[in-house]
Amino acid sequence: MRFNLALFILFIMAFSFVFSTWEDTIRVYAVDNSNRPIEGATIKVTYQKNQFPIYKDTGFDGESILLTNSEGYADFIINNNVQSVTYEIRYYYIEVSYGTLNKKEKVTCNSMGATCHPREYLHTFTLNTNRVNLNIKDQSGRGIEGAKVSYGGNIYTTDSTGKMFVTIPQNTDFVIVVDYNENKRTVKDKMLKVDKNVDVTFNRYNVQYRIINDEGTNLNAEVILNEEIKQTDEEGMVLFEGIIGNEIDVFVRFENGSREFKSAINQDINTILVMDLAPPVITNVFHEIDVNKNIIFVNAKVTDPNTYGTGLRSASPVKMRYKIGEEGWKTIEMYTTGKDAFQGTIPYEDSHILYEIEAIDAQDNIQKYNGKIDKQGTNSSVNNETDVDDPVIDEPKGEGFINTNTLIIGGVILLIIAFIGYKFYTGEI
Repeated sequence: MRFNLALFILFIMAFSFVFSTWEDTIRVYAVDNSNRPIEGATIKVTYQKNQFPIYKDTGFDGESILLTNSEGYADFIINNNVQSVTYEIRYYYIEVSYGTLNKKEKVTCNSMGATCHPREYLHTFTLNTNRVNLNIKDQSGRGIEGAKVSYGGNIYTTDSTGKMFVTIPQNTDFVIVVDYNENKRTVKDKMLKVDKNVDVTFNRYNVQYRIINDEGTNLNAEVILNEEIKQTDEEGMVLFEGIIGNEIDVFVRFENGSREFKSAINQDINTILVMDLAPPVITNVFHEIDVNKNIIFVNAKVTDPNTYGTGLRSASPVKMRYKIGEEGWKTIEMYTTGKDAFQGTIPYEDSHILYEIEAIDAQDNIQKYNGKIDKQGTNSSVNNETDVDDPVIDEPKGEGFINTNTLIIGGVILLIIAFIGYKFYTGEI
């Protein structure tokens, strides 16, 4: 047993002598002429680790592609079990690319024993680049956090200062795009041999609304602006800060419905948004007939009477549909003849005429009035809870109508039956 253990120990010692385990870290820096780190440079390491010794530029095992971090470096780790410490020869190609710039260098190590492994190998590439220093701010000079800066396929994000830089190769025409909440600014220029300082300004404002109904009562509502959702307080107020853009869309949801508003923005906003819930009111409907011109003038007064009513729709606020006899329906726009007064014309014919007046306010609330004009020109309203497409029943005629002759015949029959009954009762029959 002791003999076997001794042999096992000797075997382990021999194995350790023949096979040596090593690990190397290659740290590659990319810096500009002022020794400042370059972020986003591409580092390619072509390596050989399985064949020893190595004396030629063929037979590489593989390559690794990395990007330098914000401190300007990238790490590549390589390790292997080598068969003899005598031949611990390492051989690498390291290449850096940034924009139009490219450099490539060979790295070798020919050392014996533990002096080569393990260790960290440092290499620095110096590139002819300079910086564009960006100051991303609002109209008040406050730094903007969260702006996205894009250049050369790389995207950077600003911190609370709004300040950052982009490294550009010298003698290069460049385009930098700054995006904040889907609002974009573009910086175009040519990089020479000195740094550039550029201010990028976004106008952003505070937007405050009070949400009320058309009677002036505060509404409990959910307000959505730029995908941000907020709830009104007890006074119907809601505040959005730092809004970017020239035009904003506001969506308001409340118990009885929803409304959408669009408005330009070039300053802080503090205003009231009215949720108009009541439709317009149609009154004083009457008509006049011009026999000579065969025209009927239908008149109506249309108002939006609530204190905070949003008023009638600006375009085509009042329409009229009419139907003459058995003809199909026709639609016209009524025109204004005075304050709140509207008029529409219908051709006059010796037929029943049905018509419908439809009034629409600025928030698309609709009110209708249904009426009819008979052959004699008499105007009357139709059940205004019913759409005009419902049939209007005229006086019944034709088949199924009980006329005078029918009534006379029926009376005679009744008299005959009564006479026979009387005779039967008196015993005469």
